[in-house]
Amino acid sequence: AVMRAWVMVAQWCAVVLCLVGLAASSGLAETNGIFLVFSDIHYDPFYGTNLAEAVKCRVTTEVFGELDCDSPLALVNETLRAAREAYPNPDFIIFNGDLARHEMDKLADPKTVMNQIISNVSGLFDFYFPNVTRFGSPAVEAHAQIIISVGNNDVIPGYALNLTSTGLANSTNNTVAMLKLLADDWAHELTAAEYQMLAYGGYFAREVIPGLHVLSLNTILYSTRHAPNTTVYDDPNFQFAWLQGQLAHVRALGHRAYIVGHIPPTISSDAFEVMWWPKYVETYRTLITSFCDVVAAQLYGHFHSEEFRALPDWCAPPLLMTASVSPVYDTNPSFRAVQFSRTTFALSDYCVHSAPINFQPLIWNVSHCALAQYGAASLTSAGLAAAAQAMARSCDALKPFLRVYMEGVPQVCTAPGTWGCLLTTLSLSEFAACNARTGGSGSDDNGVSVVGTVLAVVLVVAIAAALAVLFRWRPSRPYERLKPADLDTPRGPEIIA
Repeated sequence: AVMRAWVMVAQWCAVVLCLVGLAASSGLAETNGIFLVFSDIHYDPFYGTNLAEAVKCRVTTEVFGELDCDSPLALVNETLRAAREAYPNPDFIIFNGDLARHEMDKLADPKTVMNQIISNVSGLFDFYFPNVTRFGSPAVEAHAQIIISVGNNDVIPGYALNLTSTGLANSTNNTVAMLKLLADDWAHELTAAEYQMLAYGGYFAREVIPGLHVLSLNTILYSTRHAPNTTVYDDPNFQFAWLQGQLAHVRALGHRAYIVGHIPPTISSDAFEVMWWPKYVETYRTLITSFCDVVAAQLYGHFHSEEFRALPDWCAPPLLMTASVSPVYDTNPSFRAVQFSRTTFALSDYCVHSAPINFQPLIWNVSHCALAQYGAASLTSAGLAAAAQAMARSCDALKPFLRVYMEGVPQVCTAPGTWGCLLTTLSLSEFAACNARTGGSGSDDNGVSVVGTVLAVVLVVAIAAALAVLFRWRPSRPYERLKPADLDTPRGPEIIA
């Protein structure tokens, strides 16, 4: 307990020093702002019941959730409470999509459940950030500064949007049924124009603070899993045309823009799966490149892990992927606080807060701040690409990245060169070409081959296993799990059943 306390103190000192240094480097602290980013909440209102998605999540006694399960309401509540405690007055909030649990279509009345999910979670945002969100305020007022993006699990079934009829009409008065359902659920947080665009295409734009516009994209349209397949269309729902028009408008005003969405235009790190159809990736890349003077950030989610993609020679900012609140894919719950310049709107740094899900009640720590953790000079594409290339040299160099990749859940390094290629490319062809050049391997800082290191580790593990059998030794559990009776009642507003 004493050691854990000292670790927490050291982490908080690190983040304080980081923020102070950033403020000093810019001259005045007030020239910097803070916004929060949440992604992949995946709230499951049936956690702990027979209707939970996975079998283990039906019989669990862990109040705040556990690995391999989507989020109970207690975890969502505790995440927002921790964010409010650390950052009571952020400039705005970005939610990168996937509010709902997985496998919604297996429920008897999924649309009613979706309404309840959005109502409950939006109520928590309203409770913890009343000065930022103000859910329920009339749309004619200066409305809530929370930007939502549509995730693949926010439609029923997942990834399914029928765009073959009204969705591809030439008038935005026509709507897509599933998107209209989402727009209706979020209507209390949208202006009339935003509601119309969300109901029609799943995208909208908002000037969150003077001079900064956030453009929220519907990335399901470009997904390789999108059903039905609409790749016959070069511009599904005319979103690219809309995006180009929005960026041109922002440029004419002399303002800057952040691009936010759910599924990033790249390949996944777990299975190297192509996320967007290649032709849409190239259209997007060309469009963003032509507005490098306007686009100040690209923020996505979906992967449930802390990642980035930074092309060394790209004038645009890197893709930054936020890890999940849900621990369903073996990652600890987390959220991100991003510091940005109020004058240029460039990102200065970001710090991630996470809580080990195996230790309950949850203890939130500053997991890391990006620049220090990755050894990057800046959050530009060049800065992060240089950091990624340095990581690719050895497993020792990659360790800081892997330590926070799944927010504290241990990872094994086998091919640092492959990671270097993954973090500095967008398309599968680019990744494959890079990986062919590097071989996906590296050497550690002392020149020992990765293969040799792995063999040594295997040998040590084998010896340890033999000793364990010989002496019947068993390792202690990493965390002592507390019983539900020992937990405090989750704080928050009355929850809608």
